[in-house]
Amino acid sequence: MPPLANNCVTVSAPQMGRPSLGVKFTAIRLAPEILAQIDALAGKGKRSEFIREAVERELKRRGK
Repeated sequence: MPPLANNCVTVSAPQMGRPSLGVKFTAIRLAPEILAQIDALAGKGKRSEFIREAVERELKRRGK
């Protein structure tokens, strides 16, 4: 294979979905019943947003 030319241009496809929040990923374990309640309240595809908002509210409530 010949070497790549110095003037190559890399084109990336635009990112799909929500932009990065600049935060770390963490996994939590919840009972299936809790997840079902969250999904029923939050709606399809909104579980992470629901949990994130709930944690932020609780931290504010506790004065952290």
